[in-house]
Amino acid sequence: IGRMNPVEDEVVGIPDPSTLRVLPWDRRFAWMVADMVQGGSTPFALCPRSGLKQQVAEAADMGYACQLGIEPEFYVFHPDSLGTDKLRPIARSGDVAPTPAYDLEVTLDAMPFLDKVTSYMADLDFGLFSFDAEGGQGQYEFDFAHDEVVASADRMTLFRLLIKQAAKETGMLATFMPKPFAHLWGSGAHFNMSLEDRHSGENVFKTGTGNQGWRKEALHFA
Repeated sequence: IGRMNPVEDEVVGIPDPSTLRVLPWDRRFAWMVADMVQGGSTPFALCPRSGLKQQVAEAADMGYACQLGIEPEFYVFHPDSLGTDKLRPIARSGDVAPTPAYDLEVTLDAMPFLDKVTSYMADLDFGLFSFDAEGGQGQYEFDFAHDEVVASADRMTLFRLLIKQAAKETGMLATFMPKPFAHLWGSGAHFNMSLEDRHSGENVFKTGTGNQGWRKEALHFA
């Protein structure tokens, strides 16, 4: 709070070597996630990754590990329609009411883009197991393997880069904006979370004997 001065410590990104991935669309480049530090080694208070790691450490002290699976949605459209009254989606279904979700033709018509995405995800070991057309025209969702919560969050940042790159390579533009179209479905990212007992590996969200069959851990987590 207050004015900055020229002798304040810089905030520096320290790459995490365990996250290094060679980018399959241009193998001259590698990608890493960085933690923000200030004053040499002190985690920057506003670094979201450091904050998440702190919560993971506190959960570990309590005997828990958090697992996270993410189902991201996004839109893909023609960039020449940007700035016009109507964005033009990469593919459009017929008049399907109430929604074109899971329309096979919308998926097939977008295969030049989707094929690049699936290829890059395979090269990067995402553990892709499904993808489909979603409720909006030109909207898609990809589902891939869950992981420990920090690893899943890291993977999501790489996924966003991957999607935008594949879109550019096919002459398209991708956006993860929650509501790029006022009249169509918004884009989200469903989180599938669980807590495991660090010693037994048991999912502590499983049905218990407490209130309405939920264990106390699940109720406190919610």
